[in-house]
Amino acid sequence: MSAPFISSVSENRSVDDQMSPVKSSYRHHQVSTWDSEHHAACLSDWDQTYSQLEAGAFSGELIDVGFSDIQVFRESTNRSVFQQGSPVDDCFVIGMPINMDGSGLFCGKQVRTQDLIAFNGSQGFNLITPKHFDVLAVTIPRLELLQLLALEGVDTTGMSNSVLMKPSAVTMDALKSCLLSIVSPEMLKSAQLGHLQVQRIFKSAILSTTVSAIRSSTPVNEPSRCFRSRSYLVRAIIDWAMSRQDDPPSISEICLKFNIGRRVLNYAFTEVIGSSPLTYLRSMRLNGARRDLRNQGRTMSVQEIAGRWGFCHLPRFSAEYRKLFGELPSETRQNTCHQ
Repeated sequence: MSAPFISSVSENRSVDDQMSPVKSSYRHHQVSTWDSEHHAACLSDWDQTYSQLEAGAFSGELIDVGFSDIQVFRESTNRSVFQQGSPVDDCFVIGMPINMDGSGLFCGKQVRTQDLIAFNGSQGFNLITPKHFDVLAVTIPRLELLQLLALEGVDTTGMSNSVLMKPSAVTMDALKSCLLSIVSPEMLKSAQLGHLQVQRIFKSAILSTTVSAIRSSTPVNEPSRCFRSRSYLVRAIIDWAMSRQDDPPSISEICLKFNIGRRVLNYAFTEVIGSSPLTYLRSMRLNGARRDLRNQGRTMSVQEIAGRWGFCHLPRFSAEYRKLFGELPSETRQNTCHQ
């Protein structure tokens, strides 16, 4: 069986040439993946984890471009994924879903195409994507963006953490076109972004189109009070349950801990993430076991790792693992050990 993670990688870094006497930092990284967690690790300068929620073999594509103090990337995934993390730099992150099946859930808020995601990188994010999710994003130095917005008279007091906006169609299309041109095959092949003068032009275009998009935005309707309450409850339950990986709680224990009935618990998970609590928490534990198989597979057996995540019946664990990821845990461990 072939290695499960990367099928193709291409990288390009700036070099001295006759076109520009000024050398500047530049990278582009292009990768195809078959594992959600490895996909997350392929994005430069981010500390994040991805957990696959939907059954079936995962595949993803990532184009990651960095120059000066700007990062632009486009990523697509074919399965519902729970994403959480943050960039390592002090930046503001702007993202736009350009193709998606249904809606996603960004920091407890429903997100659709034509919505603009924005968040303070130091605060991090969490996102549940739908199946077939394609997103463009850019990271911009936080203070620089806030200063430019202030000069345009934009109230930035609500941008301390996460924001969901709906820009005008014209400004959204302008920002989308600008970012798509940077990650286009033509731009990557020519490596023009290795030249300082070109970087300055594109950074200026990114800043101006981003400011215009934010300035033209109207707030996305806030979810109902009931939805916000259920979203908060779901996040609290997930955090608590995953902190007990060696002793995963039962549904009864969750109900007692949070003083809620089974019906309320099921309604909350179904509305917020589209899955029963039992199914969701099991998938998160399976993803934890997958990470351990990849990171500690050389020193721990499949049975030890399964038990660590609360799976005491090995054949059942293997069957559930294969259903979610499309391969047996022994295959994950074997492929990792051979890398």
